[in-house]
Amino acid sequence: MKLCCNCKTEKANEEFYANARTKDGLNTFCKECHKAHGREAKRLKRLDPVFRAAEAAKKKDYRSKPEVKAKNNLYMKRWHSDNFEFQKKYRAKYAEENKEYFTSYRIANKSRILARTRKRQASLMQRTPAWLDNVDYFEIECIYKYCGALRAVGLKYEVDHYYPLQGKEVSGLHVPTNLRVIREFDNRSKANRMEII
Repeated sequence: MKLCCNCKTEKANEEFYANARTKDGLNTFCKECHKAHGREAKRLKRLDPVFRAAEAAKKKDYRSKPEVKAKNNLYMKRWHSDNFEFQKKYRAKYAEENKEYFTSYRIANKSRILARTRKRQASLMQRTPAWLDNVDYFEIECIYKYCGALRAVGLKYEVDHYYPLQGKEVSGLHVPTNLRVIREFDNRSKANRMEII
């Protein structure tokens, strides 16, 4: 029998974890108190922003390893294919429950959505190069934001590709250097040509 230093209850030796550093070879806390103490310490640690940042960095570093990425990708592909119907129902339910949020988000982020739409459309036409980085995508988004701001005050402007994406002689790319903001009339009358006529 041994007395627990925490709950002050005398318990059988089997109720204590082994500890080679003590005289009797048993921990000073009983198993129950030891677990409770561990849970509380873990809870307090999770509240510490420094610990949380360190944990997040550790997880991010682990997930960025190529072998872990490959394993996770394989697992997610399998999960998505096995749970396709469940996902479809879940997405539909979520969209129905959050209609107001999506509507307000679309209104508040019109330029971002437009930039994303144009990027998708351009990639469908294979005009978005693979070498674009985050800075380039940010510049593209800024161009669309600027155009959106002009349209918000009632000016009819559009984002134009100087070199058309589907030109007859020359085809341009969906890159920041090929984008410009011009009047809607000029863009529509220009059609698939390089210069305004």
